[in-house]
Amino acid sequence: MHKAKISITFDDGNDNTYTNAYPIMRKYGLIGTVFVYTYALGTNGKMTYAQLAELQAYGFEVGSHTANNKTMTTLTESEARAELVDSKQALEQNGLNVKSFAPPSRLWNNSLATLAEQEGYKAVRAVSNSNAITQSYQIPNLLYVNNGTPSMSTLNINFDTVKGWINKAINEGAWINLLFHHVADSLDSYTTSLSEFEAICSYVKFRKNKGDITDDTFYNSLFPTKNILNLELANRVLMSDRSLTADRILPAE
Repeated sequence: MHKAKISITFDDGNDNTYTNAYPIMRKYGLIGTVFVYTYALGTNGKMTYAQLAELQAYGFEVGSHTANNKTMTTLTESEARAELVDSKQALEQNGLNVKSFAPPSRLWNNSLATLAEQEGYKAVRAVSNSNAITQSYQIPNLLYVNNGTPSMSTLNINFDTVKGWINKAINEGAWINLLFHHVADSLDSYTTSLSEFEAICSYVKFRKNKGDITDDTFYNSLFPTKNILNLELANRVLMSDRSLTADRILPAE
């Protein structure tokens, strides 16, 4: 059985990922993945390219979240391709290595998977239009992951809930992917507090020191991990209006 694995991911490129989450993760020796939409980088409330480069140098993965934060399934083929190409080029031109893509609102389909493959992406974190429980896309030599779970009130997402997910992943030798938007004391329904985030990181470090789990980037986690975290339906959360997501991941063999 494979050792359990955890990947911590952040969407949107919010500056509190750098100012709040990153120092806590460094404190506990953890790395993660940030998915950013490029048009807003360097503006108020968003990270800069220099900050992203620092995260990458520390061991984080930087992935695309489109150029303009548009829902991919509503776009024409040429518009969707432009979101894939423009964001990837902008990041790469600033010295960032881009392998993964996360579509806004997580909406995705096979046609978009084909476009992403053509434009050089290696992996996609997404959910289908139908919000099916589990679907996966496998394209020759590339791995695309598609997950579907129901959304749940953020009031049900706290350290004890996440600790239970982590313990279940350890018991099953599975991979758990956690998604955050804001890490701050008070912003909106997308927000996880600093104390909750630190409690999660501290617990991951504790179980990591015991040899129970390893942390890695989203892309790196895809390949050595064959088990999935099979959470009960009521304990899985998704959608972009939630602060934290535990994904049911099914890597292609």
